[in-house]
Amino acid sequence: MRSAQDLTAWNVVAVVYYSHLANSLNLNAGLGQSNSPAGALSVMTSISYTPGILVVPTDLPTQAVNNLNIGAHWAHQWKGTAMDSNLGWDYSSTSSNTDAAPSLTAAKIDSLRNTASCTGGYKLAKAQKLSLQVAYAMIDASTDNGSGAVTDNYGELYTDLRYDLNF
Repeated sequence: MRSAQDLTAWNVVAVVYYSHLANSLNLNAGLGQSNSPAGALSVMTSISYTPGILVVPTDLPTQAVNNLNIGAHWAHQWKGTAMDSNLGWDYSSTSSNTDAAPSLTAAKIDSLRNTASCTGGYKLAKAQKLSLQVAYAMIDASTDNGSGAVTDNYGELYTDLRYDLNF
């Protein structure tokens, strides 16, 4: 939910794609920034309502968010079969700073996510495909709301079974 349009946001994305015979390589990078009122959260948590009176806070803080995303994916269509495979790597960094306001303390949230994945697919029919992805993500997260930084580092292993139907 957003309480105001963010006209100062920008995103730049660059993609390089190369394909030869049964192999393809996809490289991508994205960088973005947004400076917007942090109204969605603070308005939703601090609106007070009494019968006939709606009080909306006027001290909304601003929030600056910086994003960096980088990825590389190599795909291969196995010759003479309905099988394909994909090896991927994705890196995502997000940094969020919320300024202090009379009703809200300043906060800083940083997160890094580094993911390696492997996907195998099988084409069931011309318009149907079944895929299984196994991925491992290394995550570093840090939060500081003025009372000291709290850092968490952990790994996440997940699988994704997917059925695609194309028209």
